[in-house]
Amino acid sequence: MPYTQRPDRFCSGLLEGRVGILADGLPLGYLAPGTLDQFFKTGQDKAFHWMVASALNLIRYFCALVTLLLPGLYIAMVTFHPEAIPPKLAVSIVAAKQQVPFSTIFEVLIMLLSFEVLQEAGLPGPIGSTVSILGGLVVGNAAVEAHIVSPAVLIAVAIAGVAGYTQPSQDFAGALRLWRFLLAILASLGGLFGLTVGCAALLWHLAGL
Repeated sequence: MPYTQRPDRFCSGLLEGRVGILADGLPLGYLAPGTLDQFFKTGQDKAFHWMVASALNLIRYFCALVTLLLPGLYIAMVTFHPEAIPPKLAVSIVAAKQQVPFSTIFEVLIMLLSFEVLQEAGLPGPIGSTVSILGGLVVGNAAVEAHIVSPAVLIAVAIAGVAGYTQPSQDFAGALRLWRFLLAILASLGGLFGLTVGCAALLWHLAGL
């Protein structure tokens, strides 16, 4: 169920036929029933041309899939399905990983945790997001130079982390971050099959909501 502090978005939900809920003592307005599409829209979308708003909405959907699936997909491909990687890219990944003593799942999880810690420690607002991104890249670069993680892992995790910042709803972005960890763990256990099982569980969970 989405919530907002903006009167225009709250009234827009009422005009769409949703129920608005105001609770005494909370500076938030809740809109019910919540649909998945609500979490990808912003209050400014209606002020844009419909083509621009639609393109931005599609980009947010694409970024949600990237931030959710990319770490798990990388783990599944490198660990279980290297034949699916283009030969030149596979040789590059293997060459970069030779000096790294840890497994791929450990590399991905330690970088995801680093991004999460930096994001939670950052300031609120756009400045905090910028600080978190830059801090994550600095920490990642230092980890690559220390041969703790490989450059390919840093690129995959950085892309997934930056894609997560495109979500307008903080609650929805937080849920994507949690499911990203779960899908990465399932991919480390069963490859693409584990990733598919995780996606099916996510769809079942969303349908239940």
